[in-house]
Amino acid sequence: MDGVATEPLLEIVTGHQWAPGGYAWIFPKDGDYAEVGLGVIRTQTDRDARWHLNHFIENAFLKDRFADMRILEIQGGGVPLASPLKKQVADNLILVGDAARHVNPVTGGGIHTALRSGVIAGHFLGDLLKAGRTPTAANLGGYQEIWEAEMGKSMWQLYRHKREIFRNRDLDVRNKLLYGILSRYFSPESEYRKV
Repeated sequence: MDGVATEPLLEIVTGHQWAPGGYAWIFPKDGDYAEVGLGVIRTQTDRDARWHLNHFIENAFLKDRFADMRILEIQGGGVPLASPLKKQVADNLILVGDAARHVNPVTGGGIHTALRSGVIAGHFLGDLLKAGRTPTAANLGGYQEIWEAEMGKSMWQLYRHKREIFRNRDLDVRNKLLYGILSRYFSPESEYRKV
């Protein structure tokens, strides 16, 4: 969008009324340009993400900031928010990124996790092939061990947090819990290393 009054920082808005199971965001670009969007968990609502985005733009407490906006581009898609695959290798195969469900289950972010997983896989395969070992499932299991140590533990922890949040049926409590985990995640002192 252009014509959006922005702050020089990423803004996150939580709450079931705006983004059931997720959050809305305003990501400032140059000048008065901004990426405005949201993510929802489809099982938490009977409406699609586009409806929720329009509802957010037209009704949120910061709707005045969108009064002069113009939509320049619309994008959308699905994100695998399930837990990471327990087995990410097979003979001649290593899964990374969305294929391995290397997506942050709380934020829905997946580009950096896919890139980090790809780097781990690339280094591991390079070493494996240099050593003259064949890429069998047994030989590729070391990739998953490295991935678990570098990224997996944090991703599994975030997935457990997500499950705890959405097991709670009280929407006010759920909103507070989701806000809390997102605040901790985006904090500069976060215990999660950009998962």
